[in-house]
Amino acid sequence: MSPTADIPKMLGNTGFQDNANRRQSRDRRERHRHQLKGKGIHRSWEWLRQQLRSRTRITVTMNTRENKTIHVRKSTRAEPHQQIIYNALGISSQIGVSQRTTVEPKKEKNL
Repeated sequence: MSPTADIPKMLGNTGFQDNANRRQSRDRRERHRHQLKGKGIHRSWEWLRQQLRSRTRITVTMNTRENKTIHVRKSTRAEPHQQIIYNALGISSQIGVSQRTTVEPKKEKNL
């Protein structure tokens, strides 16, 4: 993958999307709205964003007896009202994968 492959993604995060990306986002949003209306969900886009906004990822950090540090990263589960939206869109409510990282203690240098 080229170093410039992530530029559109980065530009989208800063608000400097080009017209093609804006059109693509608008088309995707309209497809989702059409799907939701077909399932009886007639709400504004802002309402939908508010309902899904509370989904987060959480990191728990623990220390072991061997002086290692363990980081476990998981997503919160979808609330029932959020699950209805995911089901209507036909997408999984699972965001991200669970990750476990173990960090070895730093070895001290003897002078």
